[in-house]
Amino acid sequence: MSTIIPPHLYLWIFCEDCILYIFSLVVLLLAAYYFSKLPRKPHPLRLYGYSYHNGPHEWPRHFPASAGCKQSPINVDSARAVRLDSRASCRPLLWRNRECLPNAYTMLNDGRKVALIGTWAAPNMVPEVTGGPLGSAVYRLVGMHFRWGANDEWGGEHTLDNRSFPLELQMLLIRQDFATPKDALASKEGNSMTMVSYFFKIAARDNPYLDAVVLNLGRIRRPGAKHCLPPFPLDWLAPPFSSRFFAYVGSLSEPPCAEVVIWILRFTPQLHISSRQLHQFRILLSADGPITRNSRPVQLLWGRKVFLYK
Repeated sequence: MSTIIPPHLYLWIFCEDCILYIFSLVVLLLAAYYFSKLPRKPHPLRLYGYSYHNGPHEWPRHFPASAGCKQSPINVDSARAVRLDSRASCRPLLWRNRECLPNAYTMLNDGRKVALIGTWAAPNMVPEVTGGPLGSAVYRLVGMHFRWGANDEWGGEHTLDNRSFPLELQMLLIRQDFATPKDALASKEGNSMTMVSYFFKIAARDNPYLDAVVLNLGRIRRPGAKHCLPPFPLDWLAPPFSSRFFAYVGSLSEPPCAEVVIWILRFTPQLHISSRQLHQFRILLSADGPITRNSRPVQLLWGRKVFLYK
């Protein structure tokens, strides 16, 4: 004989299920709210960048050194620069091993810029520089990277008499007593690194010396992508010079913005790049989308001197 369940008992069971469902939903919503308020560690590629949410105005939150008084880049006021005759007051810049070809270059999209890192067959074949503002210290090449902007009017980080340049090539060198850039940063010494910058202007025709880089940018479109380039002379991208440059003490122009850099700026003569070639840099991607710009605004000098080596 089957048992007849009273209608009010069905209602009670239904109400119990509804209460359990609502309770579970409330618990899930509360948990979601709680976890949304927990501090999150940003993805390394998003920790800093050049967008609104992680651009230079946000860097001091994560990188206190970026609020220091010896920050880079700067505007160079040529009329106020301290003029030095490199032949009379100090040694001119002296380059070594520039004729030594690397085994290869690795071109990298690190999510913010294009970097070129060479590997040489032996340590005594790596390009070096000394003299000028570097004194007797010798600095060894680590790599090069490019800075550009959203249009052909600006993009380089440093400016000369408030004039912008569409592209800046920065060579990073570390003092030879350091094994790696990380060691140089850890030293916190104001001259543990040097940056040598070259500046470009727009030309009607392509610059064939940039082809090795520009024609392969499509291979590193996504952040983290790498591509191996065959060896080519360093002079193709960065011609040697010994005088006619500006120098000052500053910092890395991107986080951690450590104030450990002697900057050497070669504003003239400018190198050439076509508008078509420059556009190829802007198709590269970061974690936030196309890298249309990767330059930090100029920083205050705070009493620092800029020197012109004639």
